[in-house]
Amino acid sequence: MVRISSIVGDVPNGCQSGGWFGADADPGEGYVDATNYTNGVFLSICDSWSDPANLQLLAETSVLLDAYPLDYGAVEETINVQVNGYPVSDAYWHYDVNTQSVMFDSNAPQEGSSVTISYVPVGMCE
Repeated sequence: MVRISSIVGDVPNGCQSGGWFGADADPGEGYVDATNYTNGVFLSICDSWSDPANLQLLAETSVLLDAYPLDYGAVEETINVQVNGYPVSDAYWHYDVNTQSVMFDSNAPQEGSSVTISYVPVGMCE
């Protein structure tokens, strides 16, 4: 349940600007990979990342989760999602096979919510 965001140099070439003290920034490859993997927010350190809209985006991303990675690939039709003990219809979420994640399309759980996802892993015998 971690989301990583990054303010680093552009990938793949880094960047140059009047950013921090006019310095150049090397590409933040590992940081951007972690950001993408955890559905975080990437901002270029050479851009106006401190703009209030960007800071608000970072703040919201750190609180609301709309993607819940599963430990194993799931047999999609066996996925059961509950928020705070109540079942959530699959009209509000979908399973992303590529990331092995349950993705909320709308009504993402609020901060502090308890999310429980049960499923049969791919390859498991019932």
